[in-house]
Amino acid sequence: DWAGSFTLDKGYMVNFAENVNGTGVSKVYIASKENLRINLPAELQKTVSFIRVSPWKDVLKKGIGAKGDAVVEALNNSWHYNWGNDGEAIGGAEFVPNQWSGGSVAKAISLGERMDITHHMAFNEPDNDDQSNMTVDTAIEKYEYLLASGLRLGSPANTDGTKGATWRDEFMAKAEEKGLRVDYMVVHYYKKTTPAGFYNWLK
Repeated sequence: DWAGSFTLDKGYMVNFAENVNGTGVSKVYIASKENLRINLPAELQKTVSFIRVSPWKDVLKKGIGAKGDAVVEALNNSWHYNWGNDGEAIGGAEFVPNQWSGGSVAKAISLGERMDITHHMAFNEPDNDDQSNMTVDTAIEKYEYLLASGLRLGSPANTDGTKGATWRDEFMAKAEEKGLRVDYMVVHYYKKTTPAGFYNWLK
């Protein structure tokens, strides 16, 4: 409860959070191109009780969801995931853990202790009865605990239809209302289309 500003050296990432367990109001900063000298936003001025600093590795667009080192290496990806929380980097491809369902989220804290990962993905198709199948309220409750990792945390990955969009919009509204940090959007897209069609859908 004393920090008001900070300097972060190039090549590092930091997460500041209000509560000692990494929850509450939080913000991630990345010094990817140069050193950062930043005044914390008003909501974090002299309220920070959690700081996680780790090396930053630029993650490019090209990644893969796959199980098997040979597949990841053959396609020269910069990141990979296996729909689980246990994994390692493969060659130059950083491992991205995925909290597939709303089961135990206790692993989040130990993931935050690893210095070889920077990103974390939340629940897989929570709007789908055949996948993680979660209500928005349950997902919000579990998502807040995932923030304790201190990693950049991505949204749940809903399906790409109307039902998924409705679920996503409700989740994002409730996350904003509770002040939960969502660092990036995870999307699924199964339709055959043109690059322009995908781009317009994504927008």
